[in-house]
Amino acid sequence: MKISDLKDTADSLARYVFLDDEGLTEACEIIGIIDNRFLVRSLNHQTFLKKRAGYFVGKEGMGIIRFSGVMERVIHIQNMNGNDVYWISPELKDCEVINRRLFNRFQMSYLVPLYFKKDANLIKASLVNLSEGGLRMTVTERLPPNIMHCFEMTLPCGNDSFKFVSDGLVVYCEPESNPENFLTGVTFVAPLFESDEERFQYQQMRFNLGVFLKNHPQCFGLI
Repeated sequence: MKISDLKDTADSLARYVFLDDEGLTEACEIIGIIDNRFLVRSLNHQTFLKKRAGYFVGKEGMGIIRFSGVMERVIHIQNMNGNDVYWISPELKDCEVINRRLFNRFQMSYLVPLYFKKDANLIKASLVNLSEGGLRMTVTERLPPNIMHCFEMTLPCGNDSFKFVSDGLVVYCEPESNPENFLTGVTFVAPLFESDEERFQYQQMRFNLGVFLKNHPQCFGLI
């Protein structure tokens, strides 16, 4: 799909553009869209050392729009907060709309609670399904999209269990048949790493999550 106007395609409420690297998804805060380029703020200098693919949220239900061939470090300046500011220039002729199902998705055979932080408060939710790339959950309050939270869950299955912690972006939050519940979609996003060791540990945890789900079909059914 070729896009002629980035500003007319991206969701006006989108707060982040995402870059992929070796199974990780890193978020860059959008400052503005100028001349078919994203002006973004990033805390992770390593994000911009090479060309990367990525995606952003399209407007009016278009879904996730994936791009490749990013031109990076066109500018590199320090803003008032000391964070680095960059241009990201997607090759708009090479974009595609995807349904985010880049990983196998698994349905829970039992109720799994999970927790996330919202305004410094710990909120409890119920996990609906899960993959290496994100989750669906049921919550009792409507969450605004394009907001980042930290998610934590422990998946039990027989004598085994797996603890997973990751930042995640709310993509949508829609009312269910029970008006007190909201079905919420979340895409996992890598946190800011203090060291290469932390980065490796997160990558390994993401990989191990997929292995755990696949190796316990009695608890997690492929959908």
